[in-house]
Amino acid sequence: MVVFMRWTSFGGNPYQRACVEALSEIITFLGPQGLDFAKASIDRATLRNLICIRAQEDMDPNRVRFMPAHARAIAERYPDVLRDFLDAYDGGWRGVPLWPNAAPAHLSRILEFVKSDIKFVPEVARRPRRAVGDWVLLDPMGPGSASLLRLWCKGADRVPKLLCAVCREHPVQSCLWMQTVPALSKSRKEVLFQPVSRNPRNRGEANDEAIVSACKRLAASRKNRCIALLASDCGYKDVLRDIAQEGASVCLCTSTRNVAVIDQYRGCGVRVIELVCRTSNFSKVRAVLHANGGGHVELAEPFKYDASEDHELCNTFLHDLGYMADIPQKWTTQSTAKFWFANSLGSLIVFPQQFATKKVCRMASSRRQWRKYRDDLVLLLPVAAPSRMSRKQQDLYGTSLSRQIYRGGGPVMLKDSRALVQRAFTKLGYLDGDLNTDMEEAALVFVNAPHNTHVIRKELDLLPTEKDSFADTLDKLRCAFRSNLSQARWKVAPSDSTIRRLLCKQGLLSNVLTTSEDVLAAMTKYSLLHGLPTMRSYNGYVFRILRSGFLLGTWTWPNEGVTAVHYVAAFYSLMPCLLLCFIALAFLWTRGLREILAFIYQFLCVWVMYGLKLLFQQKRPEGSCLTSCGMPSGHTLQSIGTFTWLAIEVGRARIYEPKQKALILGVAGLFLLPVGWSRVVFNDHSVEQVWAGAAFGAVVAFLWYGLLQLRVTMWVLKLLKSWIPLLDLRPDTEPSYQGSRSTLTRAKGCQLRRHTGPRRYILSTADCTVSRRPKTASKSRGAASADQDTMHGTGLPAMPPVAIDVAGAGDIIPARSEMEALLGSVEGSFETPTPATDNDSSQGPVLPTTSTTSELLSSSFDSFYEVLRFFQLGQSNLRKSDCYQAQYYFGQALKLFQQVEVDHPSQHEGVMFELWVNYAFSLVCAQRFQEGADMLEGCVTGALDCASHLLNARGFALFHLKDYAGAAQAFQLGAEKDQRNPIIWNNLGAAHMVLRNYEAADEALLHVAGENEKGGLKLSPHHWQVISTNVQELQHRVETGQVSRLPLVELWFGDDDEDREGRVDHVNEMAAPGLTA
Repeated sequence: MVVFMRWTSFGGNPYQRACVEALSEIITFLGPQGLDFAKASIDRATLRNLICIRAQEDMDPNRVRFMPAHARAIAERYPDVLRDFLDAYDGGWRGVPLWPNAAPAHLSRILEFVKSDIKFVPEVARRPRRAVGDWVLLDPMGPGSASLLRLWCKGADRVPKLLCAVCREHPVQSCLWMQTVPALSKSRKEVLFQPVSRNPRNRGEANDEAIVSACKRLAASRKNRCIALLASDCGYKDVLRDIAQEGASVCLCTSTRNVAVIDQYRGCGVRVIELVCRTSNFSKVRAVLHANGGGHVELAEPFKYDASEDHELCNTFLHDLGYMADIPQKWTTQSTAKFWFANSLGSLIVFPQQFATKKVCRMASSRRQWRKYRDDLVLLLPVAAPSRMSRKQQDLYGTSLSRQIYRGGGPVMLKDSRALVQRAFTKLGYLDGDLNTDMEEAALVFVNAPHNTHVIRKELDLLPTEKDSFADTLDKLRCAFRSNLSQARWKVAPSDSTIRRLLCKQGLLSNVLTTSEDVLAAMTKYSLLHGLPTMRSYNGYVFRILRSGFLLGTWTWPNEGVTAVHYVAAFYSLMPCLLLCFIALAFLWTRGLREILAFIYQFLCVWVMYGLKLLFQQKRPEGSCLTSCGMPSGHTLQSIGTFTWLAIEVGRARIYEPKQKALILGVAGLFLLPVGWSRVVFNDHSVEQVWAGAAFGAVVAFLWYGLLQLRVTMWVLKLLKSWIPLLDLRPDTEPSYQGSRSTLTRAKGCQLRRHTGPRRYILSTADCTVSRRPKTASKSRGAASADQDTMHGTGLPAMPPVAIDVAGAGDIIPARSEMEALLGSVEGSFETPTPATDNDSSQGPVLPTTSTTSELLSSSFDSFYEVLRFFQLGQSNLRKSDCYQAQYYFGQALKLFQQVEVDHPSQHEGVMFELWVNYAFSLVCAQRFQEGADMLEGCVTGALDCASHLLNARGFALFHLKDYAGAAQAFQLGAEKDQRNPIIWNNLGAAHMVLRNYEAADEALLHVAGENEKGGLKLSPHHWQVISTNVQELQHRVETGQVSRLPLVELWFGDDDEDREGRVDHVNEMAAPGLTA
């Protein structure tokens, strides 16, 4: 048994009993064992199932439930639906809806009303464990909506198959079915979908041809000799007649209203099952045509007509007078209206059509002399765009079509003339004497209206082509208006309400109620900004903006010849949109400045693309469905620009190994580089436009990188972070790019600012992030190897070039011949205080005495030369705020010096201490907090006699590791050693604040003001801002008991001398606040 369905005009009802009766008749006619194959044809891919009906085993009407709520309201309003529905359950049949687009919330509502005997899974209904009879899944919506019939037998040994022919007339509908079909096919292997592609060379209906050919093929087979067809026209009369004459079982299911269709099929010997619809909503709108050619619309009581009325008398009467053509005519709307108007019979209700039909039938029985048709009248029945109706609107208008007719304004009768098209356009709103005066654009907008296109193409076969001139187009439109084969329903000009809201969101309009002249100016500016073609009328701009897509993932889909390559190209065409989503999600996760910069860069590429398209004004390749300009390719510009910027940043980064750089760029290239190829595959851009987009994208990337290198950009970014509360910067999410090389670290480093005193720096933590500790095995202090991996040590980056500026002012590493004199000059810099008596080797090196560098010359001049070189490079990089390079060079110096220490264990502890603490400090500065804190642990335990800046560094590291108690201990020890330093007192107050020790925090912050009054260290406005922020946070916590943010801490680098009385150091001004820990 094969069941076909072509469901296009069964009425605009939310529920139809006709479908239930059709199922009952099919069961009675074919028997319970006759169903083993089913096929359905769908006109449009808009599955809008609203009703779910369940019947119990005992068929009790009181236990039949409707869902959702508005469906239950329909059942209460029409109680006979419950009784009539039981007729469909003869033989144990049950009905549930197919819900392909159901959201989880909808499914949960289903489960509230459908209990254990019916189970739903997302996007398809599942068979229950115990079931008798057949399940029917049906979407009985009205004209213009898709309907799907799904039949399978549970009582039989095998489950029948369902084959759905989906007509993909439009790309959007095709995309919808690409999402729906796999879900159904995956859930049920018996459900097969057959896409039907439209052939541009064939003006016929692709679905009709597919169903006709399938009928012939199945009728010729021996297995499928029973065919059921659901249709509302006579397009399948010949094929069903031939199949019936060959002895196959054939039946047609159609609405009782289709009297002519029923007679045609029955005359051919095909059995017809009439579907009576008693529960439909009827129109409450009347469209009245006046005797002078005008018209109006009005509301009235619902019109319930008798669909069984014989129209043969009316058709014969009008045909004899010439008002109906010789060819079969489906609609009599225009014929009856023109007859009534030509004979001056007064006003006539032309909608609903049955009013006019009744009146003409009455006039046919009179013996009056009637005027014959002169083919000089044109009826127009304007209709507005369809939209979803609320329950209140449904009660007011009755049906959706009635609402469209009401909003259309009423019918009008025109005399045929050379200016017919212009007058019709004026009546429909496509032309006026003000902002819409261009005839060509009016024709363009009229023909491209969806409803008008359907009527002109399908009903009249007068759709203009690209080869037609404008005169030919006007001739075809004139013939379309004069033809009696349509219902004279033409869509009015598109509304600008959506455009007004869009322009307000874009900031081009102050409000949606502004004048049309202002809206036209705003649309013109909007089109220029987005690279849309320039139009010459108000409606033209409305049409162009509504039809153009502005998502970065805009792409078209071919109607035929789809292969796996097109699916891959579709993924890459969506890559710019996916990239934006990825950046947005990353920002929500990190709240960092890096993601903001990336997000700004994406829109910068879009703005550049629109500007270039406006400049070049080059069309897309022939055959593309997109209407915007094509030079250059925006997708390619954005993807190549992003990849180029990423390549520059990764290539110049020194914290990645070559393998890591290759991996990052390889993955990025895999996702970004083929985007341009995808644009060529879909014919949305030519090869030249793609190459131009790639070139412009690379240029934009280099300019963007250069802009970020400017110092003023760094200042702006810091102000941005201080002004936006959302950027609550956390240690593990701060951006890797922090400004120019001369002032900030290039990777995740921190900013160092120098005091006027020697070797004193202040480090801003606003640019710091936490780096994960490398998972590599640590090596023993005495281990030494000649290979590079051993020299680099644990977690150290690759060694950079040796020849660099170490003094910051042109001083280069001295030659070997100059080392002896140089070493004597820096001998004192390696002296260190005597450490504490607790010589625990686990806490750091044992430092009994001081040692000079001259002693090292006699033992190992070559090794010490390298140690000194690396030490000077580390100091130089600290001066330039390059903490990552500093920690590398200090690490190299320490490893080389460990080799010297093996040969001379008792001579060089002082130098070892200097290298050890500088390396530890650089680790903290480079965000390797755990390693730096471990190396500086001896400063707290007493193994090392450390200066205050080292204790502060350990506390700084522990603070970011969230060991606030340990941080407070380190800050306290540092404050005791350097009581005149407000920065360390601020850090101590921040640690106590996190520990909720508000009295200690208040006392620590009080020291800041006290030291300032005593003439201690003078701070910059930046540091006062940090301290002020912490004071305000402390006050907020004490007053409200709530935490608004974490306090701020600062890292600083100071002298080793303890005698600071009488000396005042000035701190350079900082532009950014400290890091929110």
